[in-house]
Amino acid sequence: MRIQTISSALRISALRRNAVSLKTVVLAVQTLILIFCYCSVFAQVHTNHKATLTIDGKQLYSSSIQFSRQGDTTRRLTAYFDHTQRLVRAETTLFREKPLALYSNIIDDYRNGEHIRLTASGNSYTIQRRKKSDAALEEKTMTAENAIVGALLGERVAQAVPQIIRGEEVQFPLAIPYLGISTTMKLVKTGTETIKGKGCIIAKLEASNFLLRAVVGEASYFAFEQSKPYRLIRYTGLLGIPSPEGSQQSGIADTHY
Repeated sequence: MRIQTISSALRISALRRNAVSLKTVVLAVQTLILIFCYCSVFAQVHTNHKATLTIDGKQLYSSSIQFSRQGDTTRRLTAYFDHTQRLVRAETTLFREKPLALYSNIIDDYRNGEHIRLTASGNSYTIQRRKKSDAALEEKTMTAENAIVGALLGERVAQAVPQIIRGEEVQFPLAIPYLGISTTMKLVKTGTETIKGKGCIIAKLEASNFLLRAVVGEASYFAFEQSKPYRLIRYTGLLGIPSPEGSQQSGIADTHY
């Protein structure tokens, strides 16, 4: 009986350790998903605009998004500011609109020295990341056929708005180079709503595989104008700026044109 009791206790202890380890892994992966999947997620119609970011009912950040174009290359500069209007994070994205493809994406966080550089060549992606100013630079590569990366997530969603309005379900592959994985994302219409006096269509974005939703994170919601140019009015979900400690943050982004 004593041997069975000890054996049972050891099994329970092991299960608890595994549960804690799994939770730690999921949280770590979700943080990486935040960094590499939801950067500038509310960048879309190529009109310079600003946004206020609200977390837990408090307006903690704001952002400014500016576009420029040279040939077939669009440059998007996203700057994040804290509540004191101090620049805390900047992201520069170079991409082709049609067919949608990334050239490069560079992120610098001025709070902790984090630096990320993602470059693409065809279906091959190379990412370099320094977690903090005193950390070593890590580099990883992956290949993902016909996939987009998180830096272009908002662009891909915006291009699908006419299909969403028609009630179609849109699916597309999303690559996460730092983790070396890819998944299929699903975009569907959930209804309509009046936001800030504008009639909007609401679109829900989530991983199509329910097993991956715990890893990729919660569903995101996009509120677009129902008529052209289909500007994004509000975004709800994981935000493109982590906390100063690097943890994921969910909230609401309200755009201002």
